[in-house]
Amino acid sequence: MGYPDLDGKCNHWTSFRGSPDYINNCSPVCGYNNQWSYQLPRIGQAYVTFYNYEKNFPNRTEQIGVELLSPLEVGVRYYVSFYVSLAYRLEAANIATNKIGAKFTTYQYNDPNLILQLPNNCQIYTNEIITDTLNWVKISGSFVADSAYRFLIIGGFFDGALIDKFQFPYSIIPIYSYYFLDDVCVSTDASLCEVTDEECDFKLPIAFSPNGDNVNDEYKWIQNCSDVDEFTMHIYNRWGQIVFSTNDYNISWDGNYNGKPQPTDVYAVYVSVFSNNKQINKSINITLLR
Repeated sequence: MGYPDLDGKCNHWTSFRGSPDYINNCSPVCGYNNQWSYQLPRIGQAYVTFYNYEKNFPNRTEQIGVELLSPLEVGVRYYVSFYVSLAYRLEAANIATNKIGAKFTTYQYNDPNLILQLPNNCQIYTNEIITDTLNWVKISGSFVADSAYRFLIIGGFFDGALIDKFQFPYSIIPIYSYYFLDDVCVSTDASLCEVTDEECDFKLPIAFSPNGDNVNDEYKWIQNCSDVDEFTMHIYNRWGQIVFSTNDYNISWDGNYNGKPQPTDVYAVYVSVFSNNKQINKSINITLLR
């Protein structure tokens, strides 16, 4: 008897990518002492599992999602938290990774065969490699909704090449990174999700692909700032020409300049933010892919 997929076992939550499994001690085949390791739920009687990386299949990530009770309100700050624990088995589940995240979308999808291109971005994710196999580790943050998002998805959103890995000592062969997931919170109240407003921080994705497939079609910053007083983004082509500029942090670049699609190439991004009486500047080279 195989391990039970999430779909049909858990109310409201479904698979968005791959086939995440559902863990419940009532199951004769997939209880707390399962084929990956032993873990009690953080809350309740069940949790789910997902791949974040596999050595021989670097884009093998899985995602679990749910439709929100109501769409997010544009311009409102939302706080997000969820807990993960690393599954560990010497001969297989023996790699710890980072880039585990939560992504909000306006649409639902189902990619059981891992065909869709990974977006390499999400609103909330961790840069810390999660190595704890005993305890539940909180991943949290906040963001200001720039769309009326209807779905929350949790799991892996980054190509294997962009993920940092740690192989446990004495592992027979490093094979894959596998995590348990439990206790998800989304709220406009930071205290409900136990999220504390910290110094403004933001991330600049390294690539985007404006090809009309509704996946990573626009370049936008990923921010975790409680307040933004001033914002500037400039994007330059390789000849130093500004191909995009905005002072509105809700506006993203669609890959066009003067109405013309820009070619596949490397571009320079400069972002300046003034928040909580502090100036923060970041720059990065990005790749436009078509």
